[in-house]
Amino acid sequence: RISVPAVFYWASNTLLYVAISNLSVPIFQLMAQTKLVVTAVVSVLVLGRHYSYRQWACLVIISISVALVTLEEKKAIDTPTTSNAHIFFAESNEPLIIGLVAVTLSCLMSAFAGVYFEKIL
Repeated sequence: RISVPAVFYWASNTLLYVAISNLSVPIFQLMAQTKLVVTAVVSVLVLGRHYSYRQWACLVIISISVALVTLEEKKAIDTPTTSNAHIFFAESNEPLIIGLVAVTLSCLMSAFAGVYFEKIL
């Protein structure tokens, strides 16, 4: 039973390498932050847990805050002559769709592995 979350964590970490090699850093960070909300949703579905509206709002606020900090940090690093369009889009030779799918699957697998591990404990 314990091998199930182990395999999911292994696959999740492997997909993170695929995602980070195909996405720009800000997009990767933004997408990786969805893991908090996804884990909460999976825990509701699998464990039958109930969260209050305040807890859901806090999860969303944390995710948005991290996203804003990531974008602001990236803007501060850029030189004034550089266009900020590359913040939102990967390099032209990097497949954006592969990176987005990889990070989304990684978040889902990691969330499921964590909730499943909690359930078997």
